[in-house]
Amino acid sequence: VFIALAISAMLLAFPLLSDRPLLSLQRVLFPFQAMLIEKINPQSRGYAVVQIPADLHAALQQTLNLDARRRYFGGSNEKIEDYIIYGRTSRVAMSIELKQRAASAMLLLLEDFCACELQEDAAVHGIRIYHRGARLVEHLDWPDRWVVSATINVHQNGSQWPLTLREGPGLWGGEPPISVAHSPGQAVLYEGSRLWHGRP
Repeated sequence: VFIALAISAMLLAFPLLSDRPLLSLQRVLFPFQAMLIEKINPQSRGYAVVQIPADLHAALQQTLNLDARRRYFGGSNEKIEDYIIYGRTSRVAMSIELKQRAASAMLLLLEDFCACELQEDAAVHGIRIYHRGARLVEHLDWPDRWVVSATINVHQNGSQWPLTLREGPGLWGGEPPISVAHSPGQAVLYEGSRLWHGRP
């Protein structure tokens, strides 16, 4: 019992020594999460690439192009989700109306994808611009909030920057990652609390 308690204390103390303690804590806990959460839709691969409604894509593009002054810096551990981002990114403010519109449209696509009923209070984070050299660290989403997730390609400069997805216990092994490319106007739908995902 003493040895087990000592090991547990070491595992929990380790993240506190890191420059990104929350990310380090996830690396300790998430392998268990990946093993415990079952596949939502047995008929699915766990991800899908879909076309989003053209009017929603147009509205997102318009918001992106409106005014550079509406963009604000993020990344490098600044905001609550930015502990998983390295490098320079920018955020673009979205109106409440557009967030609600995006949530309604994506809810239909996500429910069709998972063959399940989802809560209607979806979280829409907004538009993030990844500047050259930025990367999204491989991670799992928190299971109490993001069981299925979607990432939309609003616009891209240059070549594709695929989302990587993989199954397994993370640092302790598992399947090799697969790269999933999606073009502007497309979204990747995926089981975010079960599949490791990132953009290296």
